Amino acid sequence: MRNRLALLLLAVAALTATAQPTLDDCRRAAREHYPLVRQYELTEAAQGFALERLSRALLPQVGLTVQGTLQSAVPEFPDRMKPLFEAQGIHLEGLHREQFRAQIDVAQTVWDGGRTRARRRETLAATQAAHRQTDADLYALYSRVDELYFGLLLLDEQTALNRLLTDLLASNRDRLETHRRHGTATQADVDALQAEWVGARQQAVELRAARESYAAMLSLLTGLALSPDSALPRPPAVRPATHAVRRPELALLDARTVQLDARRRSLDAALRPRIDAFAQGYVGNPGLNMFDDMMRYRVSANGLVGLRLTWSLGALYTRRADLASLDNERRQIRTARETFLLNNRQDVLRLTKEADRLERLRPGDRELVRLRTSIRRAAESKLRNGVIDTDALLAKITDEHRARVQASIHAVEHLRSLYALQILTQSPL
Repeated sequence: MRNRLALLLLAVAALTATAQPTLDDCRRAAREHYPLVRQYELTEAAQGFALERLSRALLPQVGLTVQGTLQSAVPEFPDRMKPLFEAQGIHLEGLHREQFRAQIDVAQTVWDGGRTRARRRETLAATQAAHRQTDADLYALYSRVDELYFGLLLLDEQTALNRLLTDLLASNRDRLETHRRHGTATQADVDALQAEWVGARQQAVELRAARESYAAMLSLLTGLALSPDSALPRPPAVRPATHAVRRPELALLDARTVQLDARRRSLDAALRPRIDAFAQGYVGNPGLNMFDDMMRYRVSANGLVGLRLTWSLGALYTRRADLASLDNERRQIRTARETFLLNNRQDVLRLTKEADRLERLRPGDRELVRLRTSIRRAAESKLRNGVIDTDALLAKITDEHRARVQASIHAVEHLRSLYALQILTQSPL
């Protein structure tokens, strides 16, 4: 019992290892494997740095200033007052022209007019816009994946049909060889089928080389290991239920609109005053008690605290131009949206008509293959009965092969048009 279970698990593992990825698997893998996907992490890191700088802007700001000056003039007592002080034995040195101070300034924002909050919103909006731009750039990968995937599907179909053609030519060649040995066919008849068989084998080599090239490119794009001999699974023929457009390009335009709203809030915040609490402490000469320092030279410690209201009106000078610039960018976004939707509707209409055309061709393709196969079998029946017409038989085999190839091309193109329609209208993943 255990041996059977182990064999079953090994069989399942082998099947899983050799299973070929689906179209959705390839799309998802291409998105995760593409180097641009790391842009999300880089953008988030940049946002973290910007938000950290904004949060630290609200911390107390401390500054140290050391200065020494040599002044051309200093405050002093009037000359009429000096005799009065000297009569009382008081000597007035006055302030020295050489002055110095070492000062510490501490400022704490009480209200910045909403500038920090506006900048935070602007940073978050810029991050979202960058993410949506990355989404739009990565979305273009789906079309590249589909081109390679459906190209491989078509090559697999043509390879299978080429194998069928080769087998048909080989079996009929062997029948002709039998007739030749009995004297009812010529070597030229056998050589004609042999030449077609060699041509089919040459085409098989070209198909295999093309498939290896396509598989290598798809593996490079997705990072998946594709089996060179196993056919890719064909996706179901599902037409999108709605043509409502949910493309990342539209989300990008929405994010840019939100970004403009955040910039408008920053412009409004720049017009408001800001209130700061501050404290200053310094050691030097002269101090705050200047009269005492005029009577005697000393180094004193001084300090003051208070509130400061700052209202800069410089933003008013450029406000009209800033608002006009924002309005112009909004109009550009609306124009880009209208242009994108118009082009998208044209592409959707074209692909819808193309899918309808190919779908209408499918019954005729099946009927044509059935008829060509019946005609070819009738020609082979004549060959078995000794009525030999090599040229006619080759023509019937070629017609059947062309009908099958045409049917397979229509089938793959129909699938490709449906999934291209899906990409045009909405995100497939």
